[in-house]
Parts: sequence; structure tokens; C-alpha cells
Amino acid sequence: MYLALFLAAMFYLYMVREEKQPFFKYGVLSAVLVLFPLTRWILNKCFQGFYEAEAWQWLLPVMGVIAFAVIEIWGKQWEKWKRWAIIPVACIVFLLCGVWSQDYLKKDINKNINEMKEVYDLILNQNTGSEILLVGPQEIMENARAYDGRIITVYGRDVWETDLDYAFYDHYDEWVYGLARHMEKPIIKIGGGLLAELSRSGATHVVFDKENLTFGDDMQYPATLESGGMLLKRMEETRHYVIYAR
Repeated sequence: MYLALFLAAMFYLYMVREEKQPFFKYGVLSAVLVLFPLTRWILNKCFQGFYEAEAWQWLLPVMGVIAFAVIEIWGKQWEKWKRWAIIPVACIVFLLCGVWSQDYLKKDINKNINEMKEVYDLILNQNTGSEILLVGPQEIMENARAYDGRIITVYGRDVWETDLDYAFYDHYDEWVYGLARHMEKPIIKIGGGLLAELSRSGATHVVFDKENLTFGDDMQYPATLESGGMLLKRMEETRHYVIYAR
């Protein structure tokens, strides 16, 4: 809907403006680059296919062009008593367009998004002001920073999204990739390799998926994990996760 309004505003400005402003010319140029398949394909090639088609639409000055067209209508095309009508009309139109942003916490089909928020809240409420450095399963790690900027993650999405590798000059050490793999697979026994990686990471909080952290039939999770001078104590647990704090 916003794209349709943008194109309509561009058409209106083209019809009524004798002297085209640089802002209008930028709108035309960006629309040609983004909306035509050939030019969008060239853009994708230049950036090695890094962005999806929808991402290129952020190049369009959508809200700016719409606002510029509204001002033109307000100032030149309406009689004085009609000018005030454009305000409620514009508000209604924008409301009907829907939201401009989205909830960046990714929904998981197996685990409720509210439980992820519960995990983050438990960690934040337990923290006494020191730095929070988190290690956990992928769905916990990739949503943590979006939920609260105070949570720092040991590694980011470029660990599991290998197509991002070309965009980074500094790569993680191999032990970080090993730690990420350990957090995603079943852990029959907490071995020295995993504990050594956790100790090396300096993590203050570690979240394990209960489906992966299994010790026999009684499903008992250890009260403490210790290695290399680092002691992790079992802090809290939710339906699907166990949280340890240093």
C-alpha cells in the first residue's frame, strides 16, 4: 500500500511541478533502480546477491515523497476551507496502510516466542549491573539483541549464516564455531571440550535447550558446571530451556 501511495505521489508531482526538484529526481532514479527487474538484477550482482528484492525498497524515499506531495496539495490545490480536510484524510489513509515496521523476534514453530522473552527477562532481572555475555541455542542468540541491547552475545548470525562470510574481514576463531555447534546438538555428557569453550568465551549466562541437555532417564540437569576457574550455577529454567549464570 505504501508503494502504491509513493507511485501516486510521484505521478502527482510530475504533473503539477514545472521545475522538478532534486528530491523528486532522486525518487525517480531510485524507483527505476529498485522497481525494474533488470536494474534490480544489476544491483544484486554488484552486492553479490546479499540483499533480497524487498530489501532494496528501503532505497525509495517513500515517506518523504508522500509528505512532499501532501504539502503541494495543502499549499496549492485546495481552497482555504478545504485544507484542513487533508489532515484526517491523510491520517486515515496511513492507518489503513498498516505498520511500517515489524516484531524482529523470530517466531519458532516449536517454542513459543513468549518463552524466549521469559528467558531474557529472567537473565535481565537476575543481573546486578554487570555485563551480560550470553551463549545459547541459535533461536535464543539471534533474538537476544533485538529484545534488549544490554544483552551481548558471544557470537552472531554470521556463525550460522555462512553466506555472510564475505562481508566480514575479521572471522571468528575455530573454537567459537565449535561452541556454536555444541549448543545445537544433543549433549549426552558435559565434556571438557564444551566447558573449555564456555570458559574461553567468558560467558556470564549460558542457556541450554532441554531437548539437547539430557542426563539419563531422570532428566536431571547439573546444579553447577565448572572448568578453568569458571563456575556456572543453575539459575532458572523454563519449559524448554535451562539457564546457568556465572
